[in-house]
Amino acid sequence: EFQAPAIVLSQMNRNMQNDNYRLPIMADLKESSGIEQVCTSIYFVHRVDPMIKQYFDENGELKNEGQTLFVCAKSRFAPTGIYQSWFVGACKRFLKERRDAEKLEEEVIQNCKPYLTN
Repeated sequence: EFQAPAIVLSQMNRNMQNDNYRLPIMADLKESSGIEQVCTSIYFVHRVDPMIKQYFDENGELKNEGQTLFVCAKSRFAPTGIYQSWFVGACKRFLKERRDAEKLEEEVIQNCKPYLTN
């Protein structure tokens, strides 16, 4: 009626903690069947801990470098899959390339040096 997007946040089931840092799936959502019925897209924002080396090992194409993963579990208008990005906390932005994120982080640090106290 209002033609406005709605964002639904949901808790994850506790059994995800026991599954050794795997990527989230729709079944991990509490009330997942109800959410799946009404949503056009379902994304998980998943922070990859750089200390965990088991994400995409050996022949995997995605190296574990501490990136944030947007896992598209369902979408009616776009392909599903995993999209990687890097979060620049100083600017509160996600960037597609790690080198761009590192460059922006360095620029912020350089511009803030005069304002930092010892």
